[in-house]
Amino acid sequence: MKKYLMRSGLHPLEYKTPGDLIARDFIGTNSGNMLYAYGIFRNLVSPDVTIESDEYVVSMSKVDDINTNYDGYIIALADAIRPDFMPTLKALTNVIRALKIPVYLIGMYGVAEADLHFEYDDIVRDFVAAVLEKSSVVGLRGDITAQYLNNLGFKQGEDHVVIGCPSMYAFGPQLKIRDLRSDFSLQSSRFKTNISKSAPEKTMDYISNLHRDYPHVSYIPQEYDEFKLLYSGGSTFSINHYPSNIHDPAYASGEAQFFLNAPTWINEMKHADFSIGTRFHGNVAATLAGTPSVTIPIDARMQELVEFHGLPYVLPERLDENPSPEALLQELDMHAPERKQAANFANFITFLKKNGLEPTIEQDSKMTYADRLEQQANLYRAVASSEQISDVERRSRLAEGTTANLIKEKRLRAAIKHNQEKNHALTNENDKLHAQIEQLQKQLQTATENPDED
Repeated sequence: MKKYLMRSGLHPLEYKTPGDLIARDFIGTNSGNMLYAYGIFRNLVSPDVTIESDEYVVSMSKVDDINTNYDGYIIALADAIRPDFMPTLKALTNVIRALKIPVYLIGMYGVAEADLHFEYDDIVRDFVAAVLEKSSVVGLRGDITAQYLNNLGFKQGEDHVVIGCPSMYAFGPQLKIRDLRSDFSLQSSRFKTNISKSAPEKTMDYISNLHRDYPHVSYIPQEYDEFKLLYSGGSTFSINHYPSNIHDPAYASGEAQFFLNAPTWINEMKHADFSIGTRFHGNVAATLAGTPSVTIPIDARMQELVEFHGLPYVLPERLDENPSPEALLQELDMHAPERKQAANFANFITFLKKNGLEPTIEQDSKMTYADRLEQQANLYRAVASSEQISDVERRSRLAEGTTANLIKEKRLRAAIKHNQEKNHALTNENDKLHAQIEQLQKQLQTATENPDED
């Protein structure tokens, strides 16, 4: 029996409630991370392989436990090459160098232009080098990131390969996208939207207008602060043109939903007629469910990823013309992902095997081991909007939120106390070292002024 530790916020089949999410951000600020881990989990778990979550805890204090209890450490990174992630990348590098087990980097992503160098190049270089000391090759989500690693001195095809996004491989080498019904009409269709805070304002307006113009459209937010908005009705952010309060069109219908696990999300997408928006994983969930989708890539990184996987897309500039969703669905090839999937999946499997991993989904099968585990799992339902619930449940949510916030506050106070004690100990140690240095300097000065006479 092999046991792997995976960098993720939670085990893909773990039961988590809204209160759990309020108390601890186990989605890593974005629920799309759950789909990422889910794709890796389904391809590696077996009767002989278990996978546990590290809950995003990166600490040297965990090294001995990891070395003792695990056969490998799986690192799943999405948007990791960015300034605010560098402290975490440094911490990961230190942990990796102290590990005595294999380390697998399954996906990394982050730079927008291939010819750039950054002030944090050395941090990224050290991290990748540390991983390669414990594995054969690292997997990247796109060619731009591959070129960036080439710039840092690593060799494409030898040190790193492009594998796309592991979320797309959750169900193996085949995809089957449903055709639109012959009587398809937006006025009667149920469809889903998603949007990013960094999207152009006109794109935000386009998505918002869909909620205004069609009766059966529902919004799927993905970020942590959006979850709190949907759950409690109170907003902690305000962005022009972006759904930032419970009265915005995306929330006003009460149909918005948030998901606390990947299977529930994907299953819900099976009931939609199509999906549209700027969120890559929002439309991956639709694709895995067999639902047609239109992705709106808002930067070069996202565009190369949707092209790699064949996801139908339109650029934001196309929306400036205000085309109807029907027009977009007619001009795009909804089945394009099907033709890319087999070759991309085979490439992914080759990558896993090169690292000594044993994938469990190499061909179509009616039931995988992961499917059996999923059938036995108790998973929390989709979280409904506060606009759709009774006053009794609304009061219950407020009470749950208060309790969860108290737990979070208690945890933060404990962390602050621990850091204060650690800082105090380090200050004392520093004072002792300074005293020793002063004593040595005095001894050196005395020895210099009174040299031995032999």
